[in-house]
Amino acid sequence: MTLLLRIKEFLQSNSKLLESKKYVYIFLVLLSLYVFVRTSPPQDNNFRIFYHSYLHLAQGLPLHTFYPEAHHDLFYYNPVFATLMAPFTLFPIDVARFIWIIFLIFCFVYTLYKLPFSIDYRFYFLLLVFFDFLNNLGHLQANIPSLACMLLCWVYFDQNSFFKATFFAVMAFAIKGYAGIICLLFLFGHLRDIIKSFFYGVFWMIVIHALPLLVVGSLPKLIEYYQAWLEIISSNTIKEQHSFFGIVKLLNLPLSDQAVYLIAGGFILVGLILQKFYVKNTIFIAAWLMITIVLFNQSAESPTYIYAIVGMVLIFLYLKNVLIEYLFWIAMAFCTLFPVGIIPLFDALKYQYYSKAFSVLIFLIGVSIAIFGRRTVENKLLFED
Repeated sequence: MTLLLRIKEFLQSNSKLLESKKYVYIFLVLLSLYVFVRTSPPQDNNFRIFYHSYLHLAQGLPLHTFYPEAHHDLFYYNPVFATLMAPFTLFPIDVARFIWIIFLIFCFVYTLYKLPFSIDYRFYFLLLVFFDFLNNLGHLQANIPSLACMLLCWVYFDQNSFFKATFFAVMAFAIKGYAGIICLLFLFGHLRDIIKSFFYGVFWMIVIHALPLLVVGSLPKLIEYYQAWLEIISSNTIKEQHSFFGIVKLLNLPLSDQAVYLIAGGFILVGLILQKFYVKNTIFIAAWLMITIVLFNQSAESPTYIYAIVGMVLIFLYLKNVLIEYLFWIAMAFCTLFPVGIIPLFDALKYQYYSKAFSVLIFLIGVSIAIFGRRTVENKLLFED
């Protein structure tokens, strides 16, 4: 935390820049322009996939197949996501890409201001996640809005606003299926609130997943789209190895995919137990779930680690413990701070020896040891009065 304080002191010496909305807006505009230039063709492939997904949906074409004339790679997202891309297709693709960048930045900034943190800790959070945020902007992926939905789900759950919380939980799932794990958060409400949230969740599941009907116009056709989506996300087509699966491969462990998922279930169970009996604020389980969905995700790649980074940052800011602090900075070094494409050793550690997955795994184990040993102290300065 000392490093963060020094950075803050340096920036406070230029407090006029930090406090002026004008300078903040200028920075955001410059950031948008920088990312727009950086993602010029052919670096815009991810957005091309999103952009054409709605066009394919509107034409009744399969979503999850190759269209080499339009883009490379496959569309792996929910038909709801393709539907939500409709407004962007009103513009030429390059203009739409710039609007998409502005939308991603808005999601991040809006969520940042919604976090119930004190001003100082909101600033620390921004510093710690900014590099991964910038990395995700450069990839034009949907991790930012999906993660924003997970965070907003926790924010509104913490405020007992379950109707809004369930909306963001379902939206997280609709954008990226595995983000729907945030629904486990609702287990930590009172029984009456759990029942209420269940019915709210069913309502939002029906409403949000019926949206493609406005485009498809046929329920049987829509069901076909959902079946195709479930088939592709459960296949081995998107096995990236930048997770626990990479550790299994590197160490040549005799573990099947099913065994890995059982281990993942064990880690989730540990998180639920820690939240139930050892930790007070549900920020912990929200963060734990963000980390585990990356660590045991067969489709995890470098930008996906923003979920784990945010989860680790939340735990680091919330729980005071020496072991957690050391393991956090080690994990941050491997996941964020070590440069890519400059020093071959760092590249080898990241992409050949899966140092990201190893460091995140060790962080989770260390957090578990610290909490089970009752050696953590809650940071009450984190939250607003």
